Parts: sequence; C-alpha cells; structure tokens
Amino acid sequence: MNWVPVARILKARGVKGEVWVEFLVDGLDGFEEGDALTLEADGVSRPARVERFFRYSKGAVLKLQEIRSREDADRATGSLLLLGEDAVPEPDASSFDLDAVLGYRMIDARRGEIGAVTDVFEGTEYWILRGEGPLGPFEVPAVHGLSVGFDDEARLVSMDLPDCWPGVDEPETGAKASPREEAGD
Repeated sequence: MNWVPVARILKARGVKGEVWVEFLVDGLDGFEEGDALTLEADGVSRPARVERFFRYSKGAVLKLQEIRSREDADRATGSLLLLGEDAVPEPDASSFDLDAVLGYRMIDARRGEIGAVTDVFEGTEYWILRGEGPLGPFEVPAVHGLSVGFDDEARLVSMDLPDCWPGVDEPETGAKASPREEAGD
C-alpha cells in the first residue's frame, strides 16, 4: 500500500500528549476515533491510532494513543501523519496546487514584470507568493485587494501593488536636504 502524507504535527498542546496539526491535503477535515495512521519522523515510520480529534478557533488538535506525554509530543513535533492512498480524498477540481505556480512570471499593473514566483505558502488567511526580482526577494499576499490573478496558460500571476512595495521598489532614503542645502548655501 502507498502511504500519503496528509498532516504534520506542529507542536505539543498541554501535558497529556495532545498535538496541534496542520493538514496538507484538501478535503480532509479531520480524523475519527480509532483511525489508523502512520507516524513518520526522520525516515522512520510507525503505526499510530487516533484517540481523539477536535477543532476550535485556534486550530486542529489531535491525540494519538502512542503519544502519552508532553515529552512524547515534543519528540513528535515535525512528524508527518500518513494515510493509505485509498483513504485520501480526491482533490477537488476547484482546489489549487500551490506548487503549480512556481516559476510563473509576476506582472504588476504599473511596473510590468517584477520577478518570478520562487515559493508559495499558505498563510492563516491567504496564500503568500514569494518572488525574486531585480532588487531581491519579496512577498505578495494573494488577496483580492491587490487584484492578484492567475493565468495558467501564460504561466503568470498578475497584480496591482501600491507604490513603495518592499522588495519591488527602491526604498526611499527618507533623508531630507538640510536647510542650508535647500537655500543653496
């Protein structure tokens, strides 16, 4: 059976072995009590079973039977949780593969081409596009307010950034002429 990474353990929660988790696949909303998983850390895999799972405003919390203490949970930080591929939901046709835009050109409405996408990561509320341009690295949140749009056929991301965008525009020095220089002395 092929195993698919579906979640990552972020950190310990409390002292009873609960952990915060982030999901890596769309369509998987959580785990059920008794679900069999594989816990993978540093290339070593071991079976694990879900004791409980819940979500609330701060995120997703998982308790595995094999993680009994805060120390166990700390050691499991960064581990991947894997499911058999038959248990992983099929991607929604409207879902978006974050890695699909790597290498896309980044075009700003006022500046023209400003760089290319080097990384994409999912923030708390929206995706963050990391780009590399002539002035170095920069980041752009993929939000409607910046008119961010994707054209897969042309392999480009369009946007409309305000003036003085960090990493895209030369920073203003903020230095003002002295009163003597202004007077022409």
